[in-house]
Amino acid sequence: EKKRVFVAVVFVWVVGTVTTYYLYSRGHLQNVTNVKFPMAMRLSLKGLENTSPTTSVPQTGQQQELTSTSALTTAQPTPGRTKIGSQEQEQRLVMAERVELASDGSDIYISVLTTPGYHDSRLSRQYITWMQTVHPKQVHVVTEGGEDMWTEALTRAGYQVVYCDCPRDSSKTQRMMCCKGGVQFDHWYQARDAGAVYNWYCHFDDDIYVNTAALIQLTQKYDHRQDQYLGKWKRLSQQVYGNSDRISGWTAPGLYNFPERKHDTYRYANGPAYCISANLMNRLEKYLRGQNFVNSCNRAQAVMDDVLPGVIIEGVLGVEITDIPEITDQLDSPPNDDKSWYKHQITVATEKIQLSSGKYYGWDMVLSYHCLLYPGVSWCK
Repeated sequence: EKKRVFVAVVFVWVVGTVTTYYLYSRGHLQNVTNVKFPMAMRLSLKGLENTSPTTSVPQTGQQQELTSTSALTTAQPTPGRTKIGSQEQEQRLVMAERVELASDGSDIYISVLTTPGYHDSRLSRQYITWMQTVHPKQVHVVTEGGEDMWTEALTRAGYQVVYCDCPRDSSKTQRMMCCKGGVQFDHWYQARDAGAVYNWYCHFDDDIYVNTAALIQLTQKYDHRQDQYLGKWKRLSQQVYGNSDRISGWTAPGLYNFPERKHDTYRYANGPAYCISANLMNRLEKYLRGQNFVNSCNRAQAVMDDVLPGVIIEGVLGVEITDIPEITDQLDSPPNDDKSWYKHQITVATEKIQLSSGKYYGWDMVLSYHCLLYPGVSWCK
C-alpha cells in the first residue's frame, strides 16, 4: 500500500512539474508569484525571465518587423524555450543584461555574419556583451542551418535572425559566401523598402567586439547623405594581387568585366568590420542586393565576398574609402592591458583582446573588455 501511494505521489509531482514548466515557458505564469519550481528547472526558467530587453533605445523612424519576400527565410519569434543547453551555456545565457547608452545610434543597421559552428563560441559572447547596448531591431544576424539555443535566445529577445538557403558544399565555399553576402545586403534593402530609416549599414563578423558608443560617434562625424565607405583598408596588396598602378591599390583582373569602372585598381576595408552610408548603399543596390551580389562575385572573378564591396565602391564607382584606424581586427596586435587604447577602439577582434588584469580570461576575455567599458553591469562587480 505504501509503495502504491509513493508511486502515485511521484506521478502527480512529475505531471505537475512538466505542466507548470510548459505554461511558464509560454508566458502563462510569468505574473504568478511564489511558484515553487524544482531546483533543476530554476536556471532554465531564469533564462526565460531574462531574454527580453529591459530598456529601449529610441528609434529613428519606424523600425518594422521584416519577413523576407524572396526564397530566404527570416526566423520568427519562438513561443517558448525549446532549446536547453548545458549548465555552462545556461549560465552564460542569463548573463545578457541590457545597457542603455546616452547617444542614439538607432539609425545604424548592424549586420552580423556567422555560421552554426561558431554560435556557441562566438555569437553567444556577442549576444551577452555588445549586442546588449543596441536595440534588438537594429541587429540582423545572418547564418544558416536550423534554430539552436543561441539563435532562439536572440529571436526571443527581438533580434532579427536570418537563415540563408545557400549551398553548403565545402568545394563551393566561395559560392556559399557570395550567397550569404547577397542575403546580408538584401535585408538592408528590404528594411528600406518597408519604410525603416537607417542612415548606415555596418557589417561585423562574429568574432568582432563592437564598442557601440565609439561606433555612434564615428557615424555622427560623417554625412550619410553623401557617399561614405568607412573602414580600415587592407595594406597587403603586394602579397595578394601583385603590383598596382595606384598608390596602395589592389589589382583584380575581374575589374575589366565592369566596363563602367572608374579605376582599374581598388582598396577595400578589412572584411570583419566596415560601414557604408545610406546614400552609397542606394547606389550599390544593382551590384550588391541579393542575386546581384552573386552576379558581381562572378564578374569580379574569384574575389572574396568581403573584398567585393571594395571592388565595386572604389574600382567601379570611384568612391574612395575613408581609413579608420580604430576599426581593428585579427590582423592587428593590440597592446597588452592598455585600457586607454581599448576604450578608444571602435572594433576589436575577440581573439586579440589582452586584458591581463580583467576578471575573465581565455575566450571569455571579451567579457573583461565589456566590463572595462560598462563597469555597472552586475556580473562585472
